[in-house]
Amino acid sequence: MLNNNTLDRPIFIVGHARGGSTLLGAIVNTHSKVGPNYLKNVDITSLKDYKYHFEFSEKLEQKDIWFKYFKGKECFTHIGKEMLESNLKLSDDEVDSLVRDLLVDFKEERFLSKSPTNVFRINPILEIFPNCKVLIILRNGEEVVASWGNRSYGFGKRVNWGNVKIKKLGYLQGINIFIKKWYDVINAVEEFIGKPNVMITSYDNLIENTDQSINKIFEFLELPYEPYLNDIKIKKETDKWKLTIPKYLHFYIKARAYYGNKKIAKMTRWIIKAKRIST
Repeated sequence: MLNNNTLDRPIFIVGHARGGSTLLGAIVNTHSKVGPNYLKNVDITSLKDYKYHFEFSEKLEQKDIWFKYFKGKECFTHIGKEMLESNLKLSDDEVDSLVRDLLVDFKEERFLSKSPTNVFRINPILEIFPNCKVLIILRNGEEVVASWGNRSYGFGKRVNWGNVKIKKLGYLQGINIFIKKWYDVINAVEEFIGKPNVMITSYDNLIENTDQSINKIFEFLELPYEPYLNDIKIKKETDKWKLTIPKYLHFYIKARAYYGNKKIAKMTRWIIKAKRIST
């Protein structure tokens, strides 16, 4: 079996929940050199269906394996700086066991793992897999908060997750919780700007500059361009968040997300200079 030292440039997609990591994972995993093979031929347009999206995401994420070794603090949505309090150092035996669990049935040239929560485990991942590629994807704050708010633990829902006990999550309360966790991710990835094995991109760039984004991403991953990439079309849904957030809170959420959105734009400014690979 391949191990962490001989594995050829494994790919780790991280970020925050509802940030586009599943879409990006589907695009990358369709490549002939990337696995797991049993998740091939995903219809990207079908990812808009909640059930299909959830099932594909869960399989690609291998969440149970990651939490087996990096238990983390039980926290609302499993995203937030609380995750940083966990022990992120594994013994040699634990590393060997983690790699064995991750690579069960893996047969392709390049291993792919898509797990947003791993955004708080980038340093140990870089230590365990020294030749890996870490791809961070972030998203506009308003859309992330609105998307989280639509989940089973979202606005108007009962929350019973770890230490968070809420009878009915209000809009303002939910916005403040979700925006904080979103900022936690942005602040956590800043230290990796410019690192050779790490790239930061955004869901917004993937939608608005699809060709340029894909070009740069696959160049970073050192994957040859394949014909299927020419056919990727992602529908732009401008300001969809306004359908979830009440109008009287639109200014509030935009103000709360303003500096985070600015940071993301600055971290991903490279995309406007990228050119499409000629095929």
